This record gives sequence, C-alpha cells and structure tokens, in this order.
Amino acid sequence: MTITERAITVLAPGAAPVSAFRRWLAPATFGVFGIVDALVLGGYSHKGDAIFAFSQTFAKVTVPNLSLPAAATCYVCGAISIAIAAARAFAPLSKVWRRVALGLVCFLFVVALLCWADAGQRAEHDRDRPGQGARQQVHDVER
Repeated sequence: MTITERAITVLAPGAAPVSAFRRWLAPATFGVFGIVDALVLGGYSHKGDAIFAFSQTFAKVTVPNLSLPAAATCYVCGAISIAIAAARAFAPLSKVWRRVALGLVCFLFVVALLCWADAGQRAEHDRDRPGQGARQQVHDVER
C-alpha cells in the first residue's frame, strides 16, 4: 500500500462528544462569578459611587466621568452573569456566542471589582489632604 492508496480518515460532521463535566464547567464558572459579584463584591462594597474617568483633566477633549452606584452595579453585574450562565447551560449556543458570553462575564466581573474597590475612596482621599475636601468642611464648621 502506498501513500496515495491509503484511505483518508474523515470525521463525521456535527458536534464532537463532550463529557458532562466539560458541558457544565463554563456555566458553573459563570454562576460562581455572578454569585461573587452579587454577594461578595456587592455586599461588601462601600457606600457611595465609583467614578470612572475617561479623560485627563488637562486634555483638550474631555469626556464626562461615569459615576455608578457601587453596590447596585455589583448586583446588576452578578444578575447578568447568572443569566448568562443559565443561557449557556440550557441553550445551544454557537462557538461565537460562547466566546462572547465568556468575554462579557469577565468584563462584568472586572466592572464589579472596580466598583467595589473605588466606591467611597473619594472621601477618604479628601481627608488625607489637609485643607481640602471633607477636612476643609470640618474646619469651616468648627470656626
């Protein structure tokens, strides 16, 4: 038998068989991210808003800052992540939509993490600088 006489192996068209563990791995991970977003980051976030600045103060073109309530944003990001987990678990998604779901859940986790980390920081920074912000207001009241 020569190389040209060998039969070429052709895979059957369709989806390859997937184990149950692999089938539920992504939805379970998305659900864990959603629960962490909502319960941990949302539950332990500081009072106040997280402010996202998209341009520097001295830039020629300025974009307004985005102010988001920290706890509510974490809860919404968690709920959306859990909804994506349910859709990924029970709806047959194409390869493109599975990748979009992965990217969206990661993006929502980062947004929730940034909101948790930034909320309430403005007042603490103002107190650290004497003569500015909240500390200045306290001095004005005492006088």
